[in-house]
Amino acid sequence: MDEVSLAHTTRGQQLNTHSLSEIGMEDFDIALKESLRVQGLFSEDGRFKLQVRILKILQPQSNSETKVITHMLYTLVDSKRDKVVFKETIIADHTTHVTDALILMRRLRLAIEGSGKRSIAQFLEQLSKR
Repeated sequence: MDEVSLAHTTRGQQLNTHSLSEIGMEDFDIALKESLRVQGLFSEDGRFKLQVRILKILQPQSNSETKVITHMLYTLVDSKRDKVVFKETIIADHTTHVTDALILMRRLRLAIEGSGKRSIAQFLEQLSKR
């Protein structure tokens, strides 16, 4: 596959932009670019344009653990042919425990970051199968 550039990452309309369960868009983009770069796929002006839309962030509640489930739509467009070559919603989760961080907000942040990283890893795995 030729190189991939990141077109943009957006939030779904139902997501609260002031929510405590917010994924940092800039941080996510940096992690995604770095993951693509490690795979030898990233270019600022690649043939394939990747768009990511964060559809949902779910937080089932528990006293001893904090779990976050993200639903992200990855769309890869071949800019030469103006054709979608990959479009899939990746559902990823990550759970943190009291032993990871005592403060709930820190556990939540770690769970969000972990879920985002797993989403990127699952996307790259699915992409490698094509």
